[in-house]
Amino acid sequence: MPSAAMLIAGTSTAEAIELTHINAQVAPICDLNRHWFEQIQVESNEAWELFRMFNSTASVAEKVTALQDWAKGVTARSANDATYAIETARSPGTIELNLFARKIIDVDESGLTCRHATLQSAQRTASAKR
Repeated sequence: MPSAAMLIAGTSTAEAIELTHINAQVAPICDLNRHWFEQIQVESNEAWELFRMFNSTASVAEKVTALQDWAKGVTARSANDATYAIETARSPGTIELNLFARKIIDVDESGLTCRHATLQSAQRTASAKR
């Protein structure tokens, strides 16, 4: 039974199922983007903190210490970023493959039917109908 939100939006049940499927596939990409945007924010904040510390002190020794601390932080964050990138490198490709293997809508004599098929089986079905 369609939900009130689908009825208000004018979305059919089949369209809502398809959108839910696509949203489930796109969510990991959103998580990847969110992670990298957070990392950009962290790096920006660290750079501004280094700039503030560098300009607030007159001592060369304190400036060198601030630079060393910043370099250690950058190295640690870079190692974490590399690990994250390696762990998630396959995710976008898997998502794209899942989107191509999603449900295919086909019309037959009895009306609109929806069945799960891969691209190859859809091509075989189309060839058999000819």
